[in-house]
Amino acid sequence: MLVIKQFPIHKCGHEKNPISANECLFSLIQRSEEHYFLATQDQDLTERTRLLANVPILFIKMNAIILEQPAAEAKDKAIESQQRFHHVDSHQFKTLKKLKKIESLDKPAHIKRKRKGPKGPNPLSCKKKKTIASNKASSSSSNVKSEKQNDKKKRTRTKRIPNHIKRMFQKI
Repeated sequence: MLVIKQFPIHKCGHEKNPISANECLFSLIQRSEEHYFLATQDQDLTERTRLLANVPILFIKMNAIILEQPAAEAKDKAIESQQRFHHVDSHQFKTLKKLKKIESLDKPAHIKRKRKGPKGPNPLSCKKKKTIASNKASSSSSNVKSEKQNDKKKRTRTKRIPNHIKRMFQKI
């Protein structure tokens, strides 16, 4: 009920002289300015509305609501209206060609693409170049110094002794 309350109520105009529900629905569909969908189980009404080109018909099969395929006439009318909408007169076509020539749009625009230069190797994957020592005599003395510096830099790691083991050694 909440879904139904969202939609507006349309007056059919048959209040003064009442007619059957099928006739009322058919008259609403014929003057369909709002383009109604028809969902009914009445076979007579569905047959009459199939003759109208612009009315989609819904029906229930098992637990599914199915939209019926439009008639071939309706498909033809839709194709015709699309062609009329997209069709260009010969006069309009000529004026379009003239405008294209004036604006020089008849030739495709050439966009120059910037050429990419050669790519080098990944610097992170390359080895560093070795430096050649110019003075081999001075290099032997520098080797001795560098060994001493390496000794200073080298750190001996001590194993951390857990507290409970330290307490055991203190007792002994």
